[in-house]
Amino acid sequence: MATPLVVLRAETGSAIGVGHLMRSRAVALALRELDAAPCFVVDDWSSAARLSAEGFEVLLAAERSGWRADGARAAWLDGRSDPSADLEELAAHGTPSFLDESRVAARERAAAVVQPALHFAPDAWERAHPERVLGGAEWIPLAPEVLAAPRAARPDVDLLITFGGSDPRRLTERALRALAGAERNVCVAVGPHMEPRRAEIARLARRAGARVLPAGTALGPWMGRARLALTALGTTLYELAFLRVPALVLANYAADRTALEHYAASGPHRPLGIADDVGDGELRERLAAELSGPAAPAPAVPGLGGGAERLARRLLGAGAQQGRRSA
Repeated sequence: MATPLVVLRAETGSAIGVGHLMRSRAVALALRELDAAPCFVVDDWSSAARLSAEGFEVLLAAERSGWRADGARAAWLDGRSDPSADLEELAAHGTPSFLDESRVAARERAAAVVQPALHFAPDAWERAHPERVLGGAEWIPLAPEVLAAPRAARPDVDLLITFGGSDPRRLTERALRALAGAERNVCVAVGPHMEPRRAEIARLARRAGARVLPAGTALGPWMGRARLALTALGTTLYELAFLRVPALVLANYAADRTALEHYAASGPHRPLGIADDVGDGELRERLAAELSGPAAPAPAVPGLGGGAERLARRLLGAGAQQGRRSA
């Protein structure tokens, strides 16, 4: 029997960040554990090199425009751009697709729509097609290194600052300026697309008495050591929730307001607000108040932790069903 091939189309690059890549990688690792053959389609050489070093087959989208017609068993689509053309062409070639975090009209062509979220609120289409929607915490794909990260009995990092792979609004630098003289044990993660800013971040970190983590540092263990984290919206919030580390959320854009309202109402994280709405003085005061408060772990989120394997099995199952129909 041929090894089932699943293609994972993940948008990547400095303007995108690493959230789509990290979700897709978690699914790919689960597929590999199930003896499937995942193949990535990405946009930049840096991401391609990283995945290749982990033993994955990788194609660059700009060089392999015909990947949708390659006859994959199933496809995973994770990105910010409109995936309608991908969905149409995959459907035309009989490849069932799983669409991650998108609500375009062409989702009608997807075998399943995935809405991984700690607070899932279905829209009208999703309420009308519940059998095709995989929504909620149980469908969040987390990397094995996060699942295996230990949670320290006595966290020794007061605050972990991690604004993702690119941090386009430079919230890392802003947070460090607000923490100058705070005299707390602060650790700072510099994402792969933030490396040109490392020297400036290190300078600000020295003023705040903070430690900048080396490039390529696995964040799972550091999350497990933190009593509090500061981040934006994204996959990091799910990882922190699994490790029961409460996060302060400073969101990038006005469009993030609804998600902040969910966290304000239901936790487990605590929103600081939209970056443009929070002044520097207010940010300094809020951080000081949070750091002086209790260090209780966040409540556990039911169902969170096995999403990658669940998604991998669904992808393979959808491909098997399509194969039987085509036989």
